[in-house]
Amino acid sequence: MLIITVMLIIDTIILLPWSIVDPLTVRQVNTEEEFDDTVITYRRLNCSSKKTYWFPILATYKGLQLIYGAFLAWEIRNVKIPELNDSKLIAFSIYTVTVLCVIGVPMVMLQDNLPDISYIITSFVIITSTTVTISFVFLPKLIQMKKVGPGGDIQLGASTRNENDSSSQPQTSSSHTEITKLKTLLAQKEAENEALVTEIQTLKDASGLRSHAP
Repeated sequence: MLIITVMLIIDTIILLPWSIVDPLTVRQVNTEEEFDDTVITYRRLNCSSKKTYWFPILATYKGLQLIYGAFLAWEIRNVKIPELNDSKLIAFSIYTVTVLCVIGVPMVMLQDNLPDISYIITSFVIITSTTVTISFVFLPKLIQMKKVGPGGDIQLGASTRNENDSSSQPQTSSSHTEITKLKTLLAQKEAENEALVTEIQTLKDASGLRSHAP
């Protein structure tokens, strides 16, 4: 939750000044083409900012998020529970998003004067990357939930807890046995101590009687 909050704060720090200082404005861009004696003028509306450094800043931050996601996927690669180990699926999703962005962004920039092609490429990159990420990360979980039923997660936790309890039972029984042995040994030592105290008292009494004899 803390990581998501930090990411939202960083997004706000980037997007809020962008919207206040240099907001997106709609501009009309005209391009002309000549065909023999005919001049065709294409007019299209372009939404952009005056400064060009806002998008690279945002793209750099999102790239760092991809790297951080790859790092988290690498960290959980050794998780033994298959339901929690999504490292391969996350890595594949990050790979897909990275490849689509690397290929799609330059193509959109090169086809900026062709809005139809630019729109098609942008839509393809967004829809494909989102669909692949959702399919590979969340679809296996939905399939697993459908197989095990609504209480599958609870059953998994209960089975894990039972396994832990069963594995801890031998340790508990051995601990009780050891405690019983120690209690028995302590009782024996206390009995021996009492016997020694009684014997010492007897010897003292016998020694006192001898000293008072005529």
